[in-house]
Amino acid sequence: MSETFFGLKRPPFPAIADPTVLFQPSGHRAALRAIDDLVARWVGIILLEAETGAGKTELLRSYQRQVAPERVLALLFNRADFDLQTLVRALGDAVFGPFKPLADAAALDTRLLERRRAGLATVLLIDNAEKLTPPAWLALAKLATLGVPKEPAVTIVLAGRPPLSSQLAAPARSAFKVRTAARINLPPWPAAEAVAFMQQALAGAGAEGPERILRRDAMTRIAAAAAGAPGRLTSIATAVLDAGAARRERPISAETVDRAVRRSAGRPAVALGGAWRKKAALAASICILCGIAWWILRQSPAEMPAAIAVAAAEPKPLPAPQPAPPPPAVPIASQAEATAMARQPAELSSVDLLLVPARRGDTLRRLYQTMYRNPGARPSFDQFLAANPTYSPDRRLPPNELIGFPGPVGSEWHDGAAR
Repeated sequence: MSETFFGLKRPPFPAIADPTVLFQPSGHRAALRAIDDLVARWVGIILLEAETGAGKTELLRSYQRQVAPERVLALLFNRADFDLQTLVRALGDAVFGPFKPLADAAALDTRLLERRRAGLATVLLIDNAEKLTPPAWLALAKLATLGVPKEPAVTIVLAGRPPLSSQLAAPARSAFKVRTAARINLPPWPAAEAVAFMQQALAGAGAEGPERILRRDAMTRIAAAAAGAPGRLTSIATAVLDAGAARRERPISAETVDRAVRRSAGRPAVALGGAWRKKAALAASICILCGIAWWILRQSPAEMPAAIAVAAAEPKPLPAPQPAPPPPAVPIASQAEATAMARQPAELSSVDLLLVPARRGDTLRRLYQTMYRNPGARPSFDQFLAANPTYSPDRRLPPNELIGFPGPVGSEWHDGAAR
């Protein structure tokens, strides 16, 4: 309906992105460069962390489309319940051919190692890694051990909601610790890039002028409601176009956006006045308190749950606020950094490498002091400098210079507030 009213040739915000007109914000481009760079460095495990709707699935598909097939074999898995036999069969079909006899794990190991030593990478992309079943984790752990020390036969990219690193740290998954691991945090879309995406999508759908359909302030409201999540952004933008078409409104105003957002969130399209909101909240609170009091009076001391008695006797303090996620991560670009990482001592041979862009005014010394949460567990300052040999400790770094932070697997990072 909205396409006809606005004179568009096709839906501008489809649920599945069209790869021919794909919009890639700066954070996604940096993450793609990071994956490509880490695969070239033969990193065994890559964690791609982002919240739901942040575009992880489309990012994996973009990586699979853009790699050179003669150099990189990228296989995407969307299932959560596979086992080792399923993995071996899928990889065997990819490296031996679909009509060859089924390979066993040993034959696959030999072939993958031959590819690796010939400079050919094999990448297994796992989407929704937080939903993997125990057999799937066991299969991936077995796959991670293929190859020889410091020469992984396959790179495994695990994409899912944070924190994936805590799942790798489980005792039953200790096999992952034999491989160097890197973590990439996919950042939310900035508001300006979300607006640019809407303008591009409307123009690609046939709009003569995007702002003839959505006013600039309406696009800004949609971007704010989406909070940087592309999946939420397309959903809200589609709902707004439908609401505008139903109201015969062109261009769509910010007020229509607010109504559509409230309706999609399950709230009334027209907000209650301030006085009525206060009265409704007060009435709801009184009802809840009366219900609790009635329930407590009906309980005898012997029947009262132990948890309530303990809570009444010893009130528990409020939990400490959880730290914010780390800043968006992007790749290290120089070969010298990879060489420096390889020279780290044995206790840091399994690395959780956080890749972070510098901000204006940062120095290596300041980043070293502020980014590591636990000073007792961080690597030495010399090791940190060896991972970033381009700059001296106190020289100001150019904004967005890519800095590597080595540390043991499972290390904790500062949330960036001190920066």
